[in-house]
Amino acid sequence: MMLEARGIEVSYGEFLALKGVSFTVREGELVTIIGANGAGKTTILRAVMGLVKCSRGEILFRGKEITRMVPHKRALLGISLVPEGRRIFPDLTVDENLMMGCYSVQGGAKAGMQEAYDLFPVLQQRQHQVGKTLSGGEQQMLAIARALMARPQMILMDEVSLGLMPIHVQATFKVIKNLHQKGVTILLVEQNARKALAAADRGYVLETGEIVMSDTSESLSADPLVKKAYLGGA
Repeated sequence: MMLEARGIEVSYGEFLALKGVSFTVREGELVTIIGANGAGKTTILRAVMGLVKCSRGEILFRGKEITRMVPHKRALLGISLVPEGRRIFPDLTVDENLMMGCYSVQGGAKAGMQEAYDLFPVLQQRQHQVGKTLSGGEQQMLAIARALMARPQMILMDEVSLGLMPIHVQATFKVIKNLHQKGVTILLVEQNARKALAAADRGYVLETGEIVMSDTSESLSADPLVKKAYLGGA
């Protein structure tokens, strides 16, 4: 098993954001967690990355417990995060943003850069531009490319379609499917449930900090409750 969460709980002050959440991600899978705003989806990724502490439960990565491991050590194990809102370095160039993604990799930066530009040709055209001058879609491409520069074993993606024009949402999910086909293990948190389930192998439904349903993406997409609550239909 690549990733396993066992009964994790996370609190913000007195507010219990995650209430005994358990899930798994196998190597090579694309697993999605869908749910409404405020359900706790981002908190799950932050817990996996070590950006928030679990008050209960445990997280295992390739069988190794990482529950109390600091974030940079998790990154060294092979976990990368594409954060909500992209979080690129606005005053650094595209090249410099990419280099920031491979600080933990010994050598191979040049090869990684070329792979990023092969995956996102538009970034090569913009390589000397500073991040804040890119469009929202280009910034999302840069955020994904930066995460890939670390040669991760697993990539966490948080609301990658948020704030993007439909054409850029299409392009972003095309890239996600491409990465999945290449065998990259992905945990995708996404409010656009239709797109997420169409791309994923399996999915979990999160409601107010609890997993209430899990199944193959095909089965979840066909479930009447999921369709009504998240897919805009009965």
